[in-house]
Amino acid sequence: DWSGANHQVENEGTFRKSGGTGAATMGIPFDNTGSVIVESGTLSFSGGLNQSAGTLSLEGGDVSGSTLVLSGGEIAVTMTTTGPGTLSFSGTATLAGSLNVTVPAGLSLNDGDEFTLLTASSISGSLAFTPIDLGGNLELTLDSTSPTELKLVVVAVP
Repeated sequence: DWSGANHQVENEGTFRKSGGTGAATMGIPFDNTGSVIVESGTLSFSGGLNQSAGTLSLEGGDVSGSTLVLSGGEIAVTMTTTGPGTLSFSGTATLAGSLNVTVPAGLSLNDGDEFTLLTASSISGSLAFTPIDLGGNLELTLDSTSPTELKLVVVAVP
């Protein structure tokens, strides 16, 4: 747990959470222009997460925190049968970046499947996202109609 006044992390390289299903907490503001990769467990940004460039990548883990400001860069997630991992923020999430979703070959998703990607007390802005053709007249879309969550949804297309 890194906490304290007058401190912050400015990541321009690679910051990786791996090993173990437990949580690791950053108690100070975290500014990302590099890569944050969460492979397992939960990486918590209780001091807030600011991303102006770079990538926040969920590769089997989750991210939580107080606030999220994504003013650039991307969120990258890999789909599984249980979803892409989650981003959970107790405060606000401000979005202006892109979402890159990888769907592994052979992953079976069905019409109506929903996966919560992001929750926050309020969400403003949006993520650039192009629906993904899953074959079999199915598409993976981003549902941003809720003021407090974003979901990935599988829908039938004509």
